[in-house]
Amino acid sequence: MADQPTELASMMERRKTWSNVSKNHKATPLGIFSPQSLADLILLLKTAKAEKQPIRAVGSGHSYSDVALTNGYVIDPKGLKPFAHVISPEHYGEKQRFKPSAKPKENVLVEVSGNMILKDLNKWLHKQKLALTNMGAVDLQTLAGAISTGTHGTGRRLGAFPSMVRSILILGGNGQLYRIEPTVPITREDKLKPETISGVPVTLIANDEWFNSALMTLGSMGIIYSYILEVEPSYKLAETKEVWTWEGTKDTKGIRTALLDGSLFFKKKQAARHVTINLAPYSINPWKKVHNAIRTIQVYDHQVDRRDKNHKLLWVNAMVRNLAVRIGSLLIPASAIELYLDVFPKGNPKVISKGFLSVKDKLFIGPSHKVLHQGNASLKKHGYSAEFAFPLGSVDELENGRAEGVPRFIQAVERVWEVLEELGKDSQLFLTSPLTVRFVKASKAYLSPMYHEHANGVTKTPEEAVFALFDLPTLYDSAGAKTILNRLQKEMLAFGGVPHWGKVNNMIDARWLFTSGNYPNLDSWLKVFDTLNPRLEGKSERMLDNAFTRRMGFSQYPDEKLSEFYVGKAIKNGIVRKVEGVKTEE
Repeated sequence: MADQPTELASMMERRKTWSNVSKNHKATPLGIFSPQSLADLILLLKTAKAEKQPIRAVGSGHSYSDVALTNGYVIDPKGLKPFAHVISPEHYGEKQRFKPSAKPKENVLVEVSGNMILKDLNKWLHKQKLALTNMGAVDLQTLAGAISTGTHGTGRRLGAFPSMVRSILILGGNGQLYRIEPTVPITREDKLKPETISGVPVTLIANDEWFNSALMTLGSMGIIYSYILEVEPSYKLAETKEVWTWEGTKDTKGIRTALLDGSLFFKKKQAARHVTINLAPYSINPWKKVHNAIRTIQVYDHQVDRRDKNHKLLWVNAMVRNLAVRIGSLLIPASAIELYLDVFPKGNPKVISKGFLSVKDKLFIGPSHKVLHQGNASLKKHGYSAEFAFPLGSVDELENGRAEGVPRFIQAVERVWEVLEELGKDSQLFLTSPLTVRFVKASKAYLSPMYHEHANGVTKTPEEAVFALFDLPTLYDSAGAKTILNRLQKEMLAFGGVPHWGKVNNMIDARWLFTSGNYPNLDSWLKVFDTLNPRLEGKSERMLDNAFTRRMGFSQYPDEKLSEFYVGKAIKNGIVRKVEGVKTEE
């Protein structure tokens, strides 16, 4: 018997303002619903359809883009109780619903609700002696939000969040509940009764096009009820934060050279699992043009030489490091830094270029999720950034100094420094945070910025390709933050960078996707989108429309004519080439 839905009135708050965590996007929807069950979710979709109003589910609001903004109804999933459980290996078999993971003796399948916060998921996995294969620097997001926007983490041999997904349970905008899996599914359907969830029938779709489309929906295909993830046994990481420079000196190698020859990814000939680079936005000395850098390198705990004099006891190092971070955040909050940098703008380059070196750390050992987590405090209220993916080459090429995409990426990094110097000199506008570079394997998700068939001359199979993710963060309320990010976005797009959907991406107004050549399977994605996100009766709007789907031209599909206004704006901004047969305003 199906669960009975809660009364609508008790679920809804009318005319309440919703905003993301960085406060750069706000909306006042018709109402914000807090459902408590799957039956409630279905009722809300029926209600929105009857009233011919769009409806949109939100996560934790961690995205800096306009992907969650709607003038219709908002679904806040906090009322739904998060859940997670292990699909144990002993439950596999012909009479069970799921097949084993690719590595049944090592990895494990777990089902997790889409609304579970990553911080809570990591804690639960740790208790089960399990861990995510990769994760981002923060853990504020819901699982659905992280996967749907392409959160990636770092690790040239590791995939982004969508790479861990084996099955997706989604309530489409058409009101149907689907389990979407690859063409070779993990679900056994031949000897089992049809699946139901709380009395609601589930339609199984085992199709690569559907699966690769639904991996990254940006919330525009339905409400993610749960995922089945493939995770691995828990592991510890040993992290070192080392002081480098980008350019290097006569006696020391710089990050630039280490990236070109592949040595960046090794420590004493040991291959690192994760590598992150932080770069000072300004040179230490305007005449010498030397930029400070921090290489954060993480290897497995068992790779650490216990006789090394730098080795410290786990609990002592963790306690000291975490205590220092907490005290620093209390004594020098981000708002105080913003105030100082706005009052004394000329001091920005020196403060930023030298100050971030204080994070250097000889050694920190801990569970993977604690080591990979880099802190939420500053992002929660002040974080704001744009990020771009650049194809580099295969893993083998990258590690052996033969990756054809590296020189172009280096040019993009160095162009950012030229632009920042220009803005500082001419307009007294300064970036207030270090630049960050991470590395991750290509993705099969059609809408991923790391999609493996990207153009730009560096095409590899998913198993081979590696992308550099170049993050350009700043403090949201600092002087000129928007002006700086708008300019840097244009520059990175000109170098072939592909924007991260969860970050600031306001320079790619609709149909950039159709002209950039980065999404060869966009039409397949749109066909799935069209099925799961139907139009409202008698209206041009779709069931799950929001500011992002309208801006990017998704809502207009299948209209083949490019939007004259949006394409004209993109050409004016110097982002896309002129499209044949489309009139635009100059």
